[in-house]
Amino acid sequence: MTNYQLMCSKATEIQERWEPKHGDRISSALYPPLLGLTDYSDLPEDVKNAAIWLPCIEDLVEILKKACPNFTEYYFMAECVAWVDDGPPFECDCLAEVWLRFVMHKLYNKTFNGEWEIAK
Repeated sequence: MTNYQLMCSKATEIQERWEPKHGDRISSALYPPLLGLTDYSDLPEDVKNAAIWLPCIEDLVEILKKACPNFTEYYFMAECVAWVDDGPPFECDCLAEVWLRFVMHKLYNKTFNGEWEIAK
């Protein structure tokens, strides 16, 4: 399991916002090789129940836009860059991981240290 998969699996607030659509990236504990673009409606029920949504950057920006409708995606991009520059140091394997950290910080005041915790 990649760090991003782990972070997504523990980000219950993000998982609860998932509205499955064609092309979503998912992972499943039942079938570890299952990772990539898929049509959720075609999956067996046991895989659906164990699916972990791996939101892409566009999904994460959309979550922010719905939560803060008065701001544009350009505002969030600028704010994310400023947050990365000024925020606590962390290492990321991919840009989606940066955005997931930013969304969890912005909406839930959480940081990831193996678990999502309220930031101090």
